[in-house]
Amino acid sequence: MGALVGSLYATGMSGHEIDEFLKGVDWNRSLRNELPYSARSFRRKEDKRDYPNDLEFGLKRGVVFPGGIQLRTPGRPDP
Repeated sequence: MGALVGSLYATGMSGHEIDEFLKGVDWNRSLRNELPYSARSFRRKEDKRDYPNDLEFGLKRGVVFPGGIQLRTPGRPDP
């Protein structure tokens, strides 16, 4: 956050202008690690259409489930 404020100040914005600018930012959208559909490449759009879920397949970490998925049932032993 400091780098953002510092860079805005370096462009010549006043403290009030920086404050107003930061109040207008949609932080939930800005900090999400996802591009809007219209900004994606053709290949990523195909992927989103063909695999409409939040699972990520990668070479380093394998399959990554979204944070809200429970892999175990509370109170029941693992199979």
